[in-house]
Amino acid sequence: MSTRGRNTLFLRQTAALTQSLRPPASTANNGDEALYPNLIGTYGKGLLHSQVGEVDLPSYRSMLHALTTQNHADFTNILLGYGRKLVNPGASFAYDLVGGDPHTFSIPLPPAFSSARAAADMVELYWQALARDAPFFPDTRGRATPTARSLRRTCFAGQHRGA
Repeated sequence: MSTRGRNTLFLRQTAALTQSLRPPASTANNGDEALYPNLIGTYGKGLLHSQVGEVDLPSYRSMLHALTTQNHADFTNILLGYGRKLVNPGASFAYDLVGGDPHTFSIPLPPAFSSARAAADMVELYWQALARDAPFFPDTRGRATPTARSLRRTCFAGQHRGA
């Protein structure tokens, strides 16, 4: 093996050992699943839903079962709605050979469904949808005024949140 080959092997083994010592990320949640038995604050895109938009509980449980077992056959048996298909549902269990193991990096918890933060996020998203074609600067017709006024009343008053 060449000197460069030995150096490459040493660097890769050292990096892999260093990354393997990282603890797993926290799997804490925001408590919405336990707080709302009908799962109104829980992710359910692509799953079966009732006429009023609530997630079908057997459908949700089939997804949880697949996530727990990590078995491909269980992912194919998730009860989906509206002709939807899951795109690469097992990707979250793959190993990444570049950088650290993604399971050791945490992400911030989403705000609780009933929180002021979640409400403010929804206000912001609705205004983004309503005003997506409206130029904000310069706004000579005052179209952004209701948007700005509404956003100032949320819990993010005075904060600029980037795109």
